[in-house]
Amino acid sequence: MSFKWSFTFLISIALLFQCITAHPKFVGEPTTKLFPRGQKDKDLSATLPQIEGATNLPPPSSNLTIRAVVLGRGTQNYTCNGYATSAAPLAIGAEASLYDARKLLDTPSLFNSLPGFSVHLEIPDESKRFVAKYALTRIGQHYFASDGSPIFDLTVGRENLGFLRAKRVANVPAPACAPKGQGGEGAIDWLFLDDKGGSQGLSAVYRVETAGGKAPATCDGMPAFFEVQYAAQYWFYG
Repeated sequence: MSFKWSFTFLISIALLFQCITAHPKFVGEPTTKLFPRGQKDKDLSATLPQIEGATNLPPPSSNLTIRAVVLGRGTQNYTCNGYATSAAPLAIGAEASLYDARKLLDTPSLFNSLPGFSVHLEIPDESKRFVAKYALTRIGQHYFASDGSPIFDLTVGRENLGFLRAKRVANVPAPACAPKGQGGEGAIDWLFLDDKGGSQGLSAVYRVETAGGKAPATCDGMPAFFEVQYAAQYWFYG
């Protein structure tokens, strides 16, 4: 099976089984605008996804504007070290590369399907673009600091879009039909995080449209430390 055929197949499947989310509903003011790189003459309305018929994350503060919208692709990290086989794995952080997806915002159905098929693609090295057909450029990285704080560093690309040291404010379960991971793992929660202090240029981030990343229910048969592949959209405000 050629990569081109596989890629087209994955897009088709992702679009066919894409979860029902409310588009184009706005979270916050519908006048929120974003100017994607290379399209500065095109005024796009950026729509933060919502889950149809479910409790959703709180909206961004009215004084914040969108700074970046990216595809995150990496791993959720867990431990079962010293735990009983019946215990649930403990989340110990995450690592992900962040890719600029602004140029896809004018095609919401494609953009919202990105996590579902990209979770099955190999993560390229830092010098290469991701999702070859769309040439998504790496503009940041996500990791956890030694004190357990989620870090989003969007200073690594040509544009310095900011740095966020975050704390979790709210979470909601991903839709039941959310895309599964490489081993059939469920999708991790949607999150809202805001500034914990020490951030620059960024004040809040939403993790939505998640694919994979969820740990098994128990530690039975799991190693002391393990990773689960995931992908998600991240919407940054500042």
